[in-house]
Amino acid sequence: MTEALGFITDLQNRLADLLGLTFQKDGIDYTRKNFRPADIGWEEMKTTLEERQQTLIPGQGLLKFIAPVLSKLLELESKRLERSGHGEAMVADIKRQVAPMLARAPELLKQAGIHDPDKSDDVIITQRNLAAFAVLDETLAEGVRSVAIFYGAGHLPDMHRRLLERGFRLQAHYWLDAWSIPR
Repeated sequence: MTEALGFITDLQNRLADLLGLTFQKDGIDYTRKNFRPADIGWEEMKTTLEERQQTLIPGQGLLKFIAPVLSKLLELESKRLERSGHGEAMVADIKRQVAPMLARAPELLKQAGIHDPDKSDDVIITQRNLAAFAVLDETLAEGVRSVAIFYGAGHLPDMHRRLLERGFRLQAHYWLDAWSIPR
């Protein structure tokens, strides 16, 4: 699993560089005194995944086959963008193509066997949300009245359900642009 995770990390970094994106962990200062870690650690996640016979990376054999191909394609695409002189326009075009896939991420994760929102023992979303809600409960018990939880969008349906079950109610919602795509 470590080799496959290394490839996925490399792929994410290459895509981020290509598209000019910043990872949440790099864009937010988590050292601030009022920030609290609210996730399970890697070792706990790995152990729990193994115990439940779940995986972050289904089809690892296939991944070993396509990993070098994808890496080379990204490398070539980056070089092509640099040489073209039209890098911004081409990156915008790539973003337009990737955006619909990201919007379908929950469906794609379920199809890939990585996350099933109907399974209560899911590690990737459910168990990590349980960890976040344990920290939330501690924080609220201390009397803190304003709380923000930074997690990916895939976590939100389960978190929303948990908040409603705890008696919270949605008063409003609004969207912030995670990235913009020039016309």
